[in-house]
Amino acid sequence: MKNLTVIQQDEQWVALPDVHHLSAQEWSNSLVLSSGCSLAVITEKMTYKSSIPDSHGEILLCQPIGHLQACVVTTSGILLLRVTDDVVVNAYETPGCVECAAFSPDKLTIVFVTRDHCITLLTTSLEPILTADLSAQGFGTAAPIALGWGKKETQFHGSLGKQAALAKPEAPTSVVSVHDDGRYEVCWRDDGKYFVISYPDATLRNQRRLRIYAESGELFSTSNAVSYAEPGLCWRPRVQLITTIQRRPGRGLDVVFFETNAERHGEFELLNASEESSFYVKQINFEEQGYILAALCTPLQPGGQSAFIRLITCSNYQWSIKRELHFGQVALGAVPPLPVTFTWGSVASHNGLFTLYVAAPAVSVPSESDGSTKGLLGTMVRSWSFCPMYDREYCLAGQPCNRVAATSPVSGIVCVVDNDCVKLTPMAHSVIPPPMCSTQMVLKSRSLAGEYHPNRITSISFPGSWIARSPDSTHFPMIVQFESRSKELFTRLHVVDLQLGASNHRSQTFEDGEDVVDVQLVTGSQNVAPWPKRVRTIVISKIVSSMNLTEQPVLDVLALANQLQSCGGNELTHLTWVDRTHVAFIACNGLLVGLLDLDDSTSTSTRWLLYAESSCKGSSRFCGLSWAADGYLCVQLSNGHVIVYIFEELLRSKLCSVVLNVSQDSPDMGPLSSAGSAEIHCILKFPVVCDQLAVASFTTADRQRDALSAAPKVSSLVPYRSFLLGLHESSHRLYGAPIPTDPTVDQNADPAARCKPVSLVMDLCSSFMVLPNFLLVTSMRKILICIPTQFDAVTFFSPESCQMELTSRLTIPTELYSPGQGASKNWYNDYLHPIETGAVLVTAVPTGTAVVLQMPRGNLEQVHPRALVLTHLADLLNSGSYTEALLLMRRHRVNMNLLHDHSPSTFRKNIGVLLQQVEDPELLTLFISDLLEEDVSETMYGTFYGIPNAQLYRDASVKQSLSSFRLQSTKADSKLNGICDLLLTRITKDKRFLLPTLTCHAKKKPAELDAALLLLKNYYEAGDNVSWENGIRHLQYFATPNELYRVALGTYDLELAQVMAQRTQLDPKEYLADLNYLRSITSPDGEAWGDMQPEYRLAYQRFKIDDQLMRFPTALKHLRASGPQHSENLISYVEKHKLYEVALELFNDNDAEFKVISRSWASHLLAGQKLLYAGQVYLRAGLYALAARAFLSAVQPYLWSISATEARNQHDSGSNQEDSDVVMSEQDIREQALKMTARLKDLGRHQEAIPLCVDTLKATF
Repeated sequence: MKNLTVIQQDEQWVALPDVHHLSAQEWSNSLVLSSGCSLAVITEKMTYKSSIPDSHGEILLCQPIGHLQACVVTTSGILLLRVTDDVVVNAYETPGCVECAAFSPDKLTIVFVTRDHCITLLTTSLEPILTADLSAQGFGTAAPIALGWGKKETQFHGSLGKQAALAKPEAPTSVVSVHDDGRYEVCWRDDGKYFVISYPDATLRNQRRLRIYAESGELFSTSNAVSYAEPGLCWRPRVQLITTIQRRPGRGLDVVFFETNAERHGEFELLNASEESSFYVKQINFEEQGYILAALCTPLQPGGQSAFIRLITCSNYQWSIKRELHFGQVALGAVPPLPVTFTWGSVASHNGLFTLYVAAPAVSVPSESDGSTKGLLGTMVRSWSFCPMYDREYCLAGQPCNRVAATSPVSGIVCVVDNDCVKLTPMAHSVIPPPMCSTQMVLKSRSLAGEYHPNRITSISFPGSWIARSPDSTHFPMIVQFESRSKELFTRLHVVDLQLGASNHRSQTFEDGEDVVDVQLVTGSQNVAPWPKRVRTIVISKIVSSMNLTEQPVLDVLALANQLQSCGGNELTHLTWVDRTHVAFIACNGLLVGLLDLDDSTSTSTRWLLYAESSCKGSSRFCGLSWAADGYLCVQLSNGHVIVYIFEELLRSKLCSVVLNVSQDSPDMGPLSSAGSAEIHCILKFPVVCDQLAVASFTTADRQRDALSAAPKVSSLVPYRSFLLGLHESSHRLYGAPIPTDPTVDQNADPAARCKPVSLVMDLCSSFMVLPNFLLVTSMRKILICIPTQFDAVTFFSPESCQMELTSRLTIPTELYSPGQGASKNWYNDYLHPIETGAVLVTAVPTGTAVVLQMPRGNLEQVHPRALVLTHLADLLNSGSYTEALLLMRRHRVNMNLLHDHSPSTFRKNIGVLLQQVEDPELLTLFISDLLEEDVSETMYGTFYGIPNAQLYRDASVKQSLSSFRLQSTKADSKLNGICDLLLTRITKDKRFLLPTLTCHAKKKPAELDAALLLLKNYYEAGDNVSWENGIRHLQYFATPNELYRVALGTYDLELAQVMAQRTQLDPKEYLADLNYLRSITSPDGEAWGDMQPEYRLAYQRFKIDDQLMRFPTALKHLRASGPQHSENLISYVEKHKLYEVALELFNDNDAEFKVISRSWASHLLAGQKLLYAGQVYLRAGLYALAARAFLSAVQPYLWSISATEARNQHDSGSNQEDSDVVMSEQDIREQALKMTARLKDLGRHQEAIPLCVDTLKATF
């Protein structure tokens, strides 16, 4: 799904015409051009020209092998040439004419083929290794072997009979292409283990075939002859497939793949039927990673169409044409036309970028300094550095930390370019994997004759992260850049206003002058498909030509651009949206920065903002732009510097500001701007040129209401700090630096003082994306990191603290990826999400929770990180959208307690709103079923709600009431019971909320299943069997049928109990007999109960039920209410179940049962050596003598004195004289007092013994 984005461009004119070969050296980053017997070596500092004698023949291939030394392959042999003085260091002559040659990937071996089919391998020091015969018979060592099928003569041949076995097989006929020029080609595999030769085999009537050889020179395999095969040989790295060209006359031109064993392995169309008859492939090659295929297509007939290089990528087994580079003929009528050639640069030597070098014929620009009025014919060497990137619709938010309004038509569109077609997919609504799409736009142009020609697309641009959407607008713009017409200086633009929702006809055509756009709905929903509302064409060349330019540097650059038009075109790169109507861009190979005004109210205009002086070779150029929310324009130079301008200052400067020469070799030297230029705010020094630049703005955590508002305005009193982030994709390093808010840089200060170095904020970063309230980063450690863009006030105070905080948030805990601590891994973290190895960000939806990732295989995966889910949920709860919040919780399995715990007071206040919004009672049932006593915002989601910046998701009223609510929450008024009671007061009488009502009763602590069953009984008695069955089935989620039977029996409703018993697996013989016995107790015909009063019978029935349910305290109460005839049973029941305390509450102190039960309880306590408690029971029952003895044993003098005093009073009053358990004589009291005193003395409790001695024993001291 990635498109090729141009990061940097460069050019150099060389006075060497007719260049037919170009090669690049990795370690020195130098280029070698060869033409006839001449060659040129282009280094970073200067250009060296050299030549060889004509006797050595024409140069076929040249490769640098050392410092200013090259290995030159000519038609007559191999030379080692020192380019500084044209000295031939060594030579190897071949007996025949050399047809083709190739250097091994390590540049240590060279293989060449002569016209007499001799294959020779040499070292680069010209030492022979071996020779082989290309025309040798045989398939090779990889010849297929037939196993288990026997001979052909013994096989079954059906109706043809045995004669078919004797017939000789006819060789397949193949046709030689008339456009095959008979070239020999040789190519190495990227690991140097094999090389392949493509040649016309004279033994097969010059049919082209492939022969694969091992590095030792041994023949490995041979392909079959392919009809209409043509030259076009290369070896795809990593995948290990060999390519060649096959023409299908009248149908197209294909790239055909072969495996190492010479078996065919698929193909794809390179040229369609209309192009096949006009072009042939002169050169084809993959870059070293095998991702981009470059094919040089040359016209078959001179003087017609121009040659072009087509760049093709493969993703998800689909080959897509990403762009074309056209090269016009400027050879002043030369026949045949002068050649165009190309080569790929090393990824390692170009900062991880895919760099394409092209040598094309060009005429130098006339120079007035040397008096020349005519240009000289030579070669223009141009380079394009590409980086595969996604073209996607970014979130549109005017300020940092703003939520994009939910009603905004944010669709998460991702664009894929395929030749003249733009494929659009709204990832926010439908994740459609490539090569499929939702909407397809085909760009065409109409000629005067009425014929349509495709408009080749070069790039796509959407507004960036900090572009505010117009509040009254339902569409958003998109720029489609396509190739220019002949004699046009710059490419052309389509400004497409997109909206969501296709037309009713599923296809539509938009016309603007000669340009036509055909739109078609391919798949997906028609209501959310991206669809153009209006298309208008902008011709940059006409706008530039109408400008009254007086600045000579800009005029010189435009003159150079006119020369480059025929050498690959002038593409506008790094389109960066400043607002909805202004777009900044880089033009003229990185020498100019311009601003395009797209306002409808005025005519489209362009002005130049910056000019990079390039007075010497190696000067830095513009290679990146980024826009910040606080009005900064960041301009990246090719030496790694990023110059930050205040955009308003650039606009005030009426002239184009000049960035003076900064050498890439000495990046810290020289001034950066001239007098009169716009003032530089600051300079950030990146160590390398970053492929992707973006500005992330961080705010303080004190912006509660502003952060949650969807309004485009943010309080100006709240500061925010911008960070410039740069990703170097090849090294997977993410750099970052805060843009300072201090005064602008002193233009005359020391260069070192003006440059602020950046720091490495994350290693092993594979992709990142900036959202208004989050920074999303994927790590090579298989983790997606979601970083909130809010800092607390203390951290926000200094840029250094902010940078340290950002680095710490991007640091992954060691236990998540350390193999030695696998047992302690815990993936649950609100800000970390596990992903697949190699997954990268495609897009994210700012109004939702979805993040779309692409896997290395090309397939798409949609994930919902917990941080984004909780943030979106907080927005819904704060806005009172409870139905959407409940649906979101159910979809993403968020604990529904958060509906209450996010804001308890708001929830209780808006309970009526909640019930009005919820149309599906199931959502309310799920919420009640999920209720817990704990506060999940502190436990389960503590990492989200616990940090200071997360408090943004709670408004001010929530924070003020949260602490008071928690203080008021007690065990008697728990959270769970409080919510259930609150809901029951509003939903009990509503039949629609029957299941939520039952759930409330079941979830309460303790559960009120009896109330739930009694509620259902009303529906049962009313004949509503549906509600009854649904309710009973629902209650069985909280209790088993046996438990529900026991609860029903506990309601004393025997009819309900029998109905519930029928739903259990109990034996009817058992429970029916039990229920019939219980009915007989209250039945008027129950003779066994004699003349017991009805109220006694009912109490006794309930006693039996409670006893059966082991509810002994309640059973005792009912037994007490069943009449005095059960007194004996009551006492034995109390003793059996140890219900002494409950029983005493049922009787008065004067009742005989009270004393009996008390005596029994005290005896039970004495048996357990609980003397003190036993004495207290005796004392309460009036058994004072027993109480005194118990307190004496327990050594409790105070309680003993009370008991002894009461026992003496009873003795003196004459009552209970014979009851030794109540009264005590003076002698008994004195004896116990002496014992108590002695024990107290032994225990050292002398203070307590004194009152006994004085008051009771009447002792004197």
